Parts: sequence; structure tokens; C-alpha cells
Amino acid sequence: MRKLYLAGPMVACNDKKATAWRNEITERLDACYQIVNPMARDHRFDYDPHKHKNLIVEGDKEDIDGCDYIIAYPWKQSTGTSMEMMYAYMTGKKILVLLPELPLWKRIYNFFRPPMFRYYRTLSPWTDYHAFRKFDSINGLVSFLKTEHVLDYELIDWYHNKPSTEHTGEHS
Repeated sequence: MRKLYLAGPMVACNDKKATAWRNEITERLDACYQIVNPMARDHRFDYDPHKHKNLIVEGDKEDIDGCDYIIAYPWKQSTGTSMEMMYAYMTGKKILVLLPELPLWKRIYNFFRPPMFRYYRTLSPWTDYHAFRKFDSINGLVSFLKTEHVLDYELIDWYHNKPSTEHTGEHS
């Protein structure tokens, strides 16, 4: 079963902000993916650098190594999320980025303004560069991953790397 790692802000976040999106993705994709949630190592309220630093970072890196995709939800700046994305990219993992929603007041403002005066969801150039795919909603992300699950990439890889059956020109 393919694995997904859920990267997103945790430090200085309340439980709802840190877990709601992770819980929704887990509920919707648990049947076809193994979900790896770094919240299992949640030390937001009792963090001690001497006890937890290595546990958190090495655990996250080990989890990322074992995953097929990283889902990153950078709804606010987060050093940990950025580092997880960079580590995943450097180890050849595909990073799927869920774009943060605009606040309600910006969406209302946009409704009445011409395009040149609207607010847009933006990503850091670094996040944008390292993203394999970007999604406007959890629905789009889930749809993509369910489609990916249906496709048998091992078969596709075999097809592209299959031994050549062409005649080599040698006579037997």
C-alpha cells in the first residue's frame, strides 16, 4: 500500500488548526493509502530540545523516507514544513501542495473587484518550485490521489523499462 506523509504547521497552532485538515485527508484516503501523520510525535506543549529535537527530526526524516508522496499544507509559514518539503524533494519524493484558502473577507472583496485588484493565493517561490502538483482544495487532492491509486505504476514503470524485443540484426 502506498504511503502519504502529512506535512504542515504544528508549532504555535491550536489542535483544530494542526489536526483538522490531517483528519479529513486521513478519513477520505485511509482505505487506499497508509497515512503517516507526524502529529504522532506532537510535543507542542511539552517541548524540551534536549529530549525531543532528535526524536522529532529523525522520526520525520525516517517517515518521509518510507512514503511515496508528501502532502504539504503551508497555510502559514513553518520552518518544519519547509524543511520536510526540502528533505522530501532531495530524496526524490513527490510533493503535493494544498493551497491555503483565502480568508472570507478577501473572498468577499474579490467578488466585487476586477481581476487586477483581487487577492490571490500565493506560495513562496520555493514551495512552488518544489511542488510536483498543487491543489486548490482537499477535494481535488483526494480525487487525484484516488486516481493515482487506481493506476498501477509498477505496470507503467515496467512498460517504460521493459527489455527491448526489437531484432538486433544478428542472425541465428
